[in-house]
Amino acid sequence: MKRIVFLISFIAFLGVLNAQTVLMDENPGQDTIVPKWGKNRQNFIHLYFGYSMFADNFSDIYTDQFFIQAPNLKWLSSHDFTIGLRYKLKITSFYAMGLDLGWNNKTFSIEQESDKSFPTPIVHNKEKIYYNTMSLEYFNRINFDRRGNKIGKFLDIGAYGFVCIGSVHYTMDILENMNSGYSTKTEVKNYSPDYLVKNGYGLSARLGINNFVLTARYRMSDLIKEKYNFFPEFPRLEAGIQFSIH
Repeated sequence: MKRIVFLISFIAFLGVLNAQTVLMDENPGQDTIVPKWGKNRQNFIHLYFGYSMFADNFSDIYTDQFFIQAPNLKWLSSHDFTIGLRYKLKITSFYAMGLDLGWNNKTFSIEQESDKSFPTPIVHNKEKIYYNTMSLEYFNRINFDRRGNKIGKFLDIGAYGFVCIGSVHYTMDILENMNSGYSTKTEVKNYSPDYLVKNGYGLSARLGINNFVLTARYRMSDLIKEKYNFFPEFPRLEAGIQFSIH
């Protein structure tokens, strides 16, 4: 009889153990976990593409000894293509900070006029200076609206530094052969011209709505080395658009 009572009690005890819920082993529902990565979360990173045009011209040279008139920029064929990664760290609902790593391909197309002196006084059919850089930017972001998990409207103010990873002075000439009636096309590429600096810095601003961004950059440092003070300075201000992939 005692064995039967013990057996019944043991089976009942096992049933009680099996019915208990161990809370520490439960997996909370996914909707109770706040994601750390997302458009309006604590962290966000995305790819972007950009196109800018220069908003000013080469600078004339004024000194006590001489005056040098700078060449004119060919606006439509001068530009800056950009591709980069942008990281944003959300601090509050209206403020964030971030880093921007970008590759910039700048093209300066020079008007060919009879009185030009930069980089040489020789008049060509085409003349361009290519300047490729890698840049790192720190920015502060102000958000303007309630937006849920999206980028929304924002203003970025930042500062950047860049390192030149390649530069080329390109010229193209077409020479007519009066005897044969044929023409000869000659292209010359001078890599890493000595008058260009290897690094610099500037200020930036962006105004955006979700994927679409208006951009402006002002380069504070010179592109021309100090020892070439008789060369005009390159355009400093550029403005354009960016499209963010997210």
